[in-house]
Amino acid sequence: MIDLLIQAILLVPEHYYSIENPKRKNGQIVDYTNELVFPERNYCTNLYHQIILKIEDTIPNIGETYFLDEEIYKKFTGKYINNKLFKKTYNVLKCAKIGMRPDIILHRSQTSRDEKDQLLILECKIDPELSEIEFDKDFFKLNIYKSELKYQNAVYLIVNNSTEKIEKYISNYIGKYWRIENGRIEVLIITKYGEEIIRKSV
Repeated sequence: MIDLLIQAILLVPEHYYSIENPKRKNGQIVDYTNELVFPERNYCTNLYHQIILKIEDTIPNIGETYFLDEEIYKKFTGKYINNKLFKKTYNVLKCAKIGMRPDIILHRSQTSRDEKDQLLILECKIDPELSEIEFDKDFFKLNIYKSELKYQNAVYLIVNNSTEKIEKYISNYIGKYWRIENGRIEVLIITKYGEEIIRKSV
């Protein structure tokens, strides 16, 4: 599944890595500036399309057996609620305000908790100014989904950021916050369009 996902990521055109900021006058777009912006939803929408194309060739009748969803909730049992490190992480990152909706999920249904039905969960960030707190929130979210619902593949895709920066964020997170004991989060890093994908299992 990770190899298939990487193939899909490599098909996302350069246009989706950044766009030019519009220049407005009297509320109307009159031109474009040299300033780039990095809309995550724009990137994820094209990635969703590329994933669909890839899995249609791999999983027969994908629309009848599994669903590729975006930003939907799934119910948790709350079994970690009394874990001190979990509570600290949840409170420090203010997760009650951000919700727990992953960017992309491949699963059999929203309600199923069967491990075999949970194929892929993905979080994505493309802003080169990605802050450590924003990184931490998504990494925490992935750990919860991996632990609670036993997703077979949990992926954090980070675009337009340096490997050194993300490695530092990972190291800092592990030293401070809660994460799943048995299981891996796959972190995929693309420093810029056209560069190879750096893969790290955390």
